[in-house]
Amino acid sequence: MSDSNALSTVAISSVVALIVSGLTSFTTIHVTNSEIAQKKEELQLKRRGERLENYQTTIDLLTDYGWRSDDPKYRDAIVREFTIPLVRAANRLRVYGSPATIAAMDEIQGAFGMLNKAKRDSERADAEKAISLGLDHLVIAAREDVGPKKEDDLKDVPFRQGAGPRAN
Repeated sequence: MSDSNALSTVAISSVVALIVSGLTSFTTIHVTNSEIAQKKEELQLKRRGERLENYQTTIDLLTDYGWRSDDPKYRDAIVREFTIPLVRAANRLRVYGSPATIAAMDEIQGAFGMLNKAKRDSERADAEKAISLGLDHLVIAAREDVGPKKEDDLKDVPFRQGAGPRAN
């Protein structure tokens, strides 16, 4: 009787040890997976913030250009204050942005190429329209990439897509 009690005790102890070991392993795996998921989410939020900053820089530069491009004083500073910063921001968007962002930057940079080659006022006007349309497409792409998400629970209201109304 005593041998069977000892065997029962050993068997029960072994089963309990296996259960505890299994629970410990499960808990360790669960905690590790949770930590990995948290780090991945933190990295995604960091990258989203970086893309947001690049979008905002580019949109601000294009907006400033739109307001200042008719000012002769600004034309002297356009390379320093606009062209070089825009190309830098555009390159960052080409690396970190969505495919729609890259397409919008292609449009914008192509329109600036048209503007640089323009000889007549009508060609310049067409290029300016193309820049404006590219800006609309960039804003739409940025909004889709880093803009409000469903979980932000914002009220859905009608609005004009793109960079909004223009003065001209």
